[in-house]
Amino acid sequence: MLTLLSIRNYAIVSSLDLELKNGMTVVSGETGAGKSIMLDALGLALGKRAESDAVRTGAKRAEISAVFDISKLTEAQQWLKSHELEAEDENECLLRRTLTDDGRSRAYINGHPCPLARVRELGELLVDIHGQHEHQRLLKRDYHRQLLDAFAQSEELAAEVRSLYQSWQAKSQELVRLQSLSEEANAQLQLLSYQTEEINRLNPESGELETLEQEQKELANAGAILQRGQQINQLLGDSDAEHASALLNHALQLLQQMESNHPALTQTTEMLNTALIQV
Repeated sequence: MLTLLSIRNYAIVSSLDLELKNGMTVVSGETGAGKSIMLDALGLALGKRAESDAVRTGAKRAEISAVFDISKLTEAQQWLKSHELEAEDENECLLRRTLTDDGRSRAYINGHPCPLARVRELGELLVDIHGQHEHQRLLKRDYHRQLLDAFAQSEELAAEVRSLYQSWQAKSQELVRLQSLSEEANAQLQLLSYQTEEINRLNPESGELETLEQEQKELANAGAILQRGQQINQLLGDSDAEHASALLNHALQLLQQMESNHPALTQTTEMLNTALIQV
């Protein structure tokens, strides 16, 4: 049963604490006195979606708290235990809802943040709100099961079945995850086997990789090599004997720039260096 409803800065209410005792409680008043606001606030604590103007004008945040005595609600106690949301006092349950003026909302079960869907699920075990459309509840399959379980006095058995079903679902999801990992591992193994076969088929020689990398580097710079080679050829073909030393030196500099990426030019560089010394 609901034992305490606390409202802060909701709608037109700045502060309200309503304590309820065992037995029947009647809340009466004129139209506009705020009776529906109390029910709306309780609905928010139970997971109802909030309106954009729920926060009281001038306030930054609204907060609604509802305390329930669940000492006789075995199904609610088992639900809390199965979701690891029980309070220190297993006979008590606290629902809290906060709303901010920018539209954000948070819900808590015994101090634990929870999605609204989960709060609503628990709320159905705590409160029965009867209205003019209450008869529509008789069309819900979940309610049919609840009536049958209650009539057969098998709530504990139903809770056990629910727990086993949730465990089965968790293990099924884990099995799917492990199967996916196994498929990924097999695919990776097949790829590695294929790559190994290709490497074995090519039968690479020792040092072949380095040779291919060098060839790839040379081919990547083929345009620059050709351009500098033409410059060197033009410099060496110049017939100006007076500037032979300067021409050879310039050609040597160009050749040395290419030598680091092309070891095959080392001998040519040495020959050109010797020629420069002899000039």
